[in-house]
Amino acid sequence: MVFYYVIIRTFAIENLKTKMNFTYPKSEKLKSKTTIDLLFSKGKSVSKYPLRLVYMAGDFGENTPVKMGVSVSKKHFKNAVDRNYFKRVLRETYRLNKHLLL
Repeated sequence: MVFYYVIIRTFAIENLKTKMNFTYPKSEKLKSKTTIDLLFSKGKSVSKYPLRLVYMAGDFGENTPVKMGVSVSKKHFKNAVDRNYFKRVLRETYRLNKHLLL
């Protein structure tokens, strides 16, 4: 009976993964220096310490509705290990919840 539950649970998870795309492809990464400069100069921001979200509406094409980049300040997180950890957590959070943005 337990084996039956595991099969159903695995099938449900696999079915969910096929419906939602939980990837973070290269096309969704914000890499262009000119776009990043434009974002920081003309974008709007929302802050809740220690995070700050800077956003701007843009047309990236039909295949890429949203582009996302992560940066962590040395001022608040002195160690590179801590900065890398928070960047990893933020990218993973975006990857798992981007369907809410679309």
